[in-house]
Amino acid sequence: MKLNERIKEMRTLKNMTLLEVAEILGVKEATMQRYESGEIKNIKHDTVVMMADIFGCTPCYLMGWSDNKTENIQASSLSQQIAQEYGEDAAAALSLYVQLDRTDRLRINERMQTLLEDEKYTSQKAKRGQSPA
Repeated sequence: MKLNERIKEMRTLKNMTLLEVAEILGVKEATMQRYESGEIKNIKHDTVVMMADIFGCTPCYLMGWSDNKTENIQASSLSQQIAQEYGEDAAAALSLYVQLDRTDRLRINERMQTLLEDEKYTSQKAKRGQSPA
């Protein structure tokens, strides 16, 4: 099942109208209808996450990556997993990063690589026995 079909499925299971969902998302009813018809194929990550919250399912289910609608919604949140493993700053950085287009993501990656070439990072790697980047 495709994203647009799952959106419609979950909306109808929740007995919600296109207008109700659109108002919560902050979009026009016509935009919501275009999501469901498949006319809009590239839906923003944040919008998919909001829809999943509205419908009580996981973003993975809506995207078609999982057939389990409610599979551990809390544990499946990538942002929460990153926050637990690497801290809130890393989760916040990823949240911002995914909003960038490809060109700006490449610029960020280049900047991080430049930062990692700084002596304070290369000396840490040397201490751990790793070769510098």
